[in-house]
Amino acid sequence: MSLESLFSSLSNSISVNSKSGNSAKSDPKSLLSGLLGSGGAQGALGGAASGALVSLLMNGKARNKIQKNAVKVGGMAAIAGVGYYAYQKWQQSRQDSPPPVPSQAINAPVTIAADTPPPLPADLATASFQVKVTGELPMKMVLAMIAAAAADGTIDSVEMTALADAIDTSPLEPAEKGRLTSALNLPPTVEEIAGLANGPEEASEIYGAALTAIEVDTPSEHLFLRRLSRALKLDDQLTATVHETLEKA
Repeated sequence: MSLESLFSSLSNSISVNSKSGNSAKSDPKSLLSGLLGSGGAQGALGGAASGALVSLLMNGKARNKIQKNAVKVGGMAAIAGVGYYAYQKWQQSRQDSPPPVPSQAINAPVTIAADTPPPLPADLATASFQVKVTGELPMKMVLAMIAAAAADGTIDSVEMTALADAIDTSPLEPAEKGRLTSALNLPPTVEEIAGLANGPEEASEIYGAALTAIEVDTPSEHLFLRRLSRALKLDDQLTATVHETLEKA
């Protein structure tokens, strides 16, 4: 993860806004805050992190892909929507392709599965509106993002300072700030992250959050994602669907 690449990815937007006379968005920090940390986004954060913190943790590519949804539904809902939509799509594919029926069961009475998935959201934007980002889920997602950002072995001093400042200035309870600061200094392991997941849907949302914070361009980052997927007990098809959802966003 590189703050330099993050802020450079904002340059075109800043230039466009400056030309249109929108001076309020001429500062990168203001742009970050306006994108994910104000208005409707503030409610979607669930009290677990500020918009600036989430923005800094996301890689530039993922941020550009889901920024429209973030403006509409809030940063955490936009991020959670990636895993939520992928999970619903995976569930639908399983429903559309039932396992082979044993020959002795061909004439058995037809029953409807109790866990029939809901209709697949029309697209990622719709999924982001539907997903429920409540309770501890925002914190779980941010912890996964911190672990992913540190997957290459370090969070450099520039990144650490910016992230620590975002935590310090965010509207969090002292215990929440302490938890996030501790995570920056000692990122949680994949096993610890997996232990936070409450069911496969939430596991998919946590994995999707981690994916938005990682470039996946080093062996250590590839290894981190493989280990996280296994620890969260996501099957290969679901994992691939999360990647595909973000890539096509």
